[in-house]
Amino acid sequence: MTESPFSLLGPRLYERGFNPIPIMPGDKKPGMMVDDRWVLFKGWNEFCIERPTQFQIDLWSRWPMAGLGVACGRGLICIDIDIEEAVAPLRAILPVTPVEKRGRKGVSLFFSGNTELIRSKNFRTP
Repeated sequence: MTESPFSLLGPRLYERGFNPIPIMPGDKKPGMMVDDRWVLFKGWNEFCIERPTQFQIDLWSRWPMAGLGVACGRGLICIDIDIEEAVAPLRAILPVTPVEKRGRKGVSLFFSGNTELIRSKNFRTP
């Protein structure tokens, strides 16, 4: 059986202090196995504040085809820029980061910071 992205990297991220969460195969949404099928993982955002347990990491590592996500919070900040035309101007004013994820549209930039002071905020453009 092929190892899942979660089983390959989730435990390593957890050891480094991050909060990995399972993602449904072929999707962007957090998921969990119930019996033999994937369902939406309601309550996943608790891992933005609390760490998963080692038991949970071990369990999630056994789920077939589990994708890998990382819950932000606890010092991890993500700036998600979905408008391609906004990427360059925002990069010009943001600090440089060695960690980013390019998507179909835009980019997600990851930073370390005080997540007690820097709170989540959605900015919408017309």
